Amino acid sequence: MKGIFVFFSTALAVMLSTVCSKSENQVEKPQPASVTIEEVVAAKHEVTFTLKPTQAVRMSYCCLPKGEKPTEAAWKMLDGAAAAKVTVKELEAGTAYTLQARAENWLEEQSEIVTRDFETQRLPSLILGAITATADGAEVAVKTADAQTLFWACVPASEENPKEFTQVEAQAEMTVKVSALMASTEYRFAAYVADADSQSEPVAQSFRTEAPASIDLGVSGTANCYVVSEAGRYSFAADVRGNGVSSTAMPRANISTGQLPSVRTGVPTGSGFRPRGWSRTLSSTHRRNASNLRPRKDASM
Repeated sequence: MKGIFVFFSTALAVMLSTVCSKSENQVEKPQPASVTIEEVVAAKHEVTFTLKPTQAVRMSYCCLPKGEKPTEAAWKMLDGAAAAKVTVKELEAGTAYTLQARAENWLEEQSEIVTRDFETQRLPSLILGAITATADGAEVAVKTADAQTLFWACVPASEENPKEFTQVEAQAEMTVKVSALMASTEYRFAAYVADADSQSEPVAQSFRTEAPASIDLGVSGTANCYVVSEAGRYSFAADVRGNGVSSTAMPRANISTGQLPSVRTGVPTGSGFRPRGWSRTLSSTHRRNASNLRPRKDASM
């Protein structure tokens, strides 16, 4: 019986020794730490992300422009084994960056570095394209990017920068139509774009409207007189009589083929043409009657 007791005591001691040995080995060999970068949300000038560690007592991270290698001073330390939400500010808009993170276990053994690339949001921008002008208007080609609203204004070039702008929905490619402009005048078209919380720098481009087009009073036939009922720019062949015969008493002078003297609201003008013997009358009904503008046969340039 005594022998059996001694054998049992020896076996128990061996078992306890084995258990203690295994416990000591587990303490001496902790699990390696690791970390992941998740929930990355980039804005124009900042980024927010979450670090989730495993078997770690601390973490560190850095955020640098893509392709740049971090120095040891660039790493930011976070103590604790819980997940952490981090925000990095003062970033450049529309720029590619790389997040890097690593973790340490209680023996200060570092994990492998994990990375995550991202790009900050871009600021709204626009490009003014070609401007096609007529005598009383213009069309401006505009390209926008990352914009919600376009603000534009058109003022004479002699005036100061505009303070009031027309607001329209921004599109990637669009045409802005400007109307009610004066002929033969220099203008400046200014515009900028915006999104919910930022706007671009204003840009401007100058252009000139065309000269006003004239109405040829003799397009359907020549006459000794012409009657017009409203103000405008008119032209007629001053060297042709009503019967279609060229007048020798009214020499063509500097008037070349296709270059007709112009008359605005009944007054002969253009190319220096001012024959003697012309007069101007205005009827009570405000009609400009060319029959009152009769040249004498001795009229000359």
